[in-house]
Amino acid sequence: MQLAQIYGGPVIAAKKLIDGGYLGRIYHARSYGYRRRGRPFVDGYAEKEFDSQYWAGHGALYDMGVYHISQLLYLLNTPKVERVSGSIYQELDMHPGRREESGFDVEELGLGLVKFSGGLTMNIIESWAIHADTFPLSSIHGSKGGIQFVEPVREYGQLRHRLKYFSEIEGYPAETIHDVSAEDYRQFNVDPTREFYEDSQAHWIAVLRGLCEQIDTPHIALQTMLISEGVFLSSQLGREVMADEIESLSKSNAIQEQETPFGTLIYPKYPFL
Repeated sequence: MQLAQIYGGPVIAAKKLIDGGYLGRIYHARSYGYRRRGRPFVDGYAEKEFDSQYWAGHGALYDMGVYHISQLLYLLNTPKVERVSGSIYQELDMHPGRREESGFDVEELGLGLVKFSGGLTMNIIESWAIHADTFPLSSIHGSKGGIQFVEPVREYGQLRHRLKYFSEIEGYPAETIHDVSAEDYRQFNVDPTREFYEDSQAHWIAVLRGLCEQIDTPHIALQTMLISEGVFLSSQLGREVMADEIESLSKSNAIQEQETPFGTLIYPKYPFL
């Protein structure tokens, strides 16, 4: 499965800190995604199909949220979802002509709270458009420390990736900036397996060649969709929903029929085999 945000230097660094016990008992995570005014098509770019439930299924949560949620699920070892609550919104004005042409019927803002087994929680905010300043990037919080993803900085024409680590040393709150790019440079030169985890394509090629074990992206993707669907159902029903409810009430939004220049294509329903 294409889950682009579970690869790369900052995620590798975060996983090392988590696996090394530097966060202690992890109890909360925050999944953030921000656009100030970045709704596809109606805000001036991309195709109108992004704005259609029929074609896209949903809006901001499907378009961007799946990457941020799946990143945290991977780092948290995909904990078992127990219940989800959430709300979705489309409140901001948009270009009238483009609204009509696209039939805009998806969310521009998705909010959620997920409760996992063992007491772990995750809150979600995913925005295509909102009257607000830039959100921080996603973070994970534990009893001994926390990590915060941060935007890379440009130095001498190149991007340098970083990761923030929060802790307490001898009673003093501490904040450390980890220079991810510096360690990446060394690892790429001394560890032949480092490149297997740089992006989804490199990882898949390495798996096919038998050079590393596959990250269980299908399971991560299914749990990401379970959470996303839970947010939509909770918003629709006006209450918290349990994981088994989400599975039983969820409806496929796979395309069944498509008009093309070559005629009408009919896609078989799952299961295909």
